[in-house]
Amino acid sequence: MKRKVQIIYLLLCCFIFQNNCLLFAQFNIEGTVKDAQLKSPVPYCAVGVQNKTNGCLTNEQGVFLLSTHPGDTLVINCIGYKRKKIAVAELIKTNTVFLDLSETVLQEVEVYSDDRYLYSLVEESRKKLKQDKSLQSKVYFLLETEIDRQAVELVECYYNGEFNLNRINTLNFKNGRIGLAPYRDRFFVSLNSSNAFTFLDLLYANEHMPDNPYQFSLKQLNQRFQLRLINTYDSIQPVYQIQFKPLKNQASTFSGELHIQKNNFQLVKIVLEISNTKQHPFVPLFPNAKIRDVSMQINKTFESKEHEQRIHHMDFNYQLNYEVQDSLRVIRSKGLMFFYDYYRPFVPPYYQYNSETDDYRKITSLTYNDAFWNNNTGLAYSDKMKLGLNYFSRNGVLLNYRNDGNLKQGLLKNSFFENNYLLWTDKKRIRLKPDGIRNDTLQAASREQQFIADRYRLNAQIFLDVNPMGDSLQHYSASIFNVFESFYNLKEEKFTNCFMNIYFDLVEIERRKMEAEINKNKHVLSHIEACYMAAKTNLEVQTNLYFKEVERGKNLKKLEKWNEYVKQNVGIDNISIFK
Repeated sequence: MKRKVQIIYLLLCCFIFQNNCLLFAQFNIEGTVKDAQLKSPVPYCAVGVQNKTNGCLTNEQGVFLLSTHPGDTLVINCIGYKRKKIAVAELIKTNTVFLDLSETVLQEVEVYSDDRYLYSLVEESRKKLKQDKSLQSKVYFLLETEIDRQAVELVECYYNGEFNLNRINTLNFKNGRIGLAPYRDRFFVSLNSSNAFTFLDLLYANEHMPDNPYQFSLKQLNQRFQLRLINTYDSIQPVYQIQFKPLKNQASTFSGELHIQKNNFQLVKIVLEISNTKQHPFVPLFPNAKIRDVSMQINKTFESKEHEQRIHHMDFNYQLNYEVQDSLRVIRSKGLMFFYDYYRPFVPPYYQYNSETDDYRKITSLTYNDAFWNNNTGLAYSDKMKLGLNYFSRNGVLLNYRNDGNLKQGLLKNSFFENNYLLWTDKKRIRLKPDGIRNDTLQAASREQQFIADRYRLNAQIFLDVNPMGDSLQHYSASIFNVFESFYNLKEEKFTNCFMNIYFDLVEIERRKMEAEINKNKHVLSHIEACYMAAKTNLEVQTNLYFKEVERGKNLKKLEKWNEYVKQNVGIDNISIFK
């Protein structure tokens, strides 16, 4: 009998343990948010976990994907709708959350006899915006572009953002990936669309964006804009939905809406719209192209959290009337920026980019990091995005996806991408002309010999990326030759390619030494950073000594010495390869 009791007790303990494990097991849950009355999807809706910091957005189909636990409760917020809470256990059964519209507060509309109070309300809201402080967060950026309903571009990027409520100050690149397909045998790319929207400043006018009501004093606001109250909603914290239009038909002034809380004058949302304006932040890609005009809509949404006002997300769409080779193309783009994980930025990649390097060139320098992309889901892919990716895979190219390795082998040679970055490999060697390193011997021949050191530059670096994964750190590194920043304005000689490859191999040797040091304590960020800085210093010493000794490869005896060093460390005999 005693033994039977013990067995029952053990079985009960196992059952409790198993259920606790299930309760704390983290998994990805997918759900859809819909309008309770219309049964239509609610896009760009905030989905968070109660009492936790993680959250996400719904995509254009109202679908979200979020890492959570079975015992969690989700909180769904969207402007114009009532806040909704739902247990994860309940959502698993239904996969759908229905939101009810916020109540319209009719009595608020009847208090005033004219619209002068609206101008005062906007003025007070403007003062509130001016009191804003600098904020930091992670930023997810998405852009989709099509021409004649054909998908031509999909861009996803992650940044560390620094911004005020009125404008984005900086976006520091973390990682990204791109899908491209040619249209009429040419690629269309948005080199820096994320930076284009940093020109949007709600408080201060500039030449790159049309004007908006927050850029003017109360007197100027009365002279330039017509304001009209179109709705008042939310009985707990009443919000005025105000429509604004320029009094004169101005192609350099936005129309739109302001959603302002009555009690504290905080801006909840701003909608900016304009058609066929010539005042915009976009530039044509090709010298023979011209942007005739631009139509755009920008929606900027805010949230109050932890006693401060924050940007939650910004969604946008724009249409370019684009002239190229005497033909007009209508290019339509849409996307969003999602601001999340405030004050918990990404670990920046350890790599020195040129300050003017665009996102595309940065992305082509990366290798696919499976751990990063599996742990960072900015937005669940819509059905349209999935179809677009399949289309790019069949008809174009995917950069920094699982199947992008061929890019580094030059499949896009003579197109937009020209192998601006090369990853070190023992399977292939770099050569001067095929890899596109600038080699202007005619111009170089006229220069004085004593300035020979100024007539070539080789730029290769160790790339290191570190990402927190739960309680540990994941990292990966690579040796990267930056063709875009390298040149060789000297006559090619028989030792030239050997000289360049030994230099690149020296970078790889230091990377391997760094990896060995990192692995001694690979879950401590300060240790990883110290290993990288030491490798960077050692590499500079080694390569400077190498350049000095081999004299571009002309000193064969010293070249043989360094060739032997490379052979011992990475098993490559460059002198034999290049004969």
